[in-house]
Amino acid sequence: MDRLNRVLVLIADVVLLFVAGSVAAVALGAVPPSFRYTPWLSSGVAALHGASSAVRAWTAVIAALVFLLALAFAWFELRPRSGRRLVIKDDDLGQVTVARDSVREIAIHEARRVPGVRDVRARVSGAADGFRIEQHVTVDPSVSVPELARALQARVKQAVEHHIGRPVAQVDVETRLARPAPRRRVE
Repeated sequence: MDRLNRVLVLIADVVLLFVAGSVAAVALGAVPPSFRYTPWLSSGVAALHGASSAVRAWTAVIAALVFLLALAFAWFELRPRSGRRLVIKDDDLGQVTVARDSVREIAIHEARRVPGVRDVRARVSGAADGFRIEQHVTVDPSVSVPELARALQARVKQAVEHHIGRPVAQVDVETRLARPAPRRRVE
């Protein structure tokens, strides 16, 4: 299904590029009014040729923006998608990879098990010397942040190395204190 989606998006993108480029060319006067257009474009092109210069300028700007947007869609669709998987082992028996999201989920799961952690977001990247894990953690205001960060780093490093079998070079922790729960007044 992924390939079919990519093909459909690319076909729609090519059509969008053609239409936006054609409209911009007509609006800028690069195409003469006597040029033969397809029937579905003829009425719009005739109206554009007779429009004021301000309308034509705005039409050209909007068409150029749509053209650039279509180019961005094409780039996002055609860019290499190899960054989603990380190579664990590559030898004469073959290659073993792991989804980057799997490593991220392990890191989040282990961070949530550290007392005082309320919320976690993580990002994982691979390097020659091992994984680099960046975690953004919301912590309870009553805990010691340095102690919590050390415990979190050790726990995440040990868990990822155990489950994935590849070293963790670095675990960066960025903390933010959670807002304390409002106290209720008893009357």
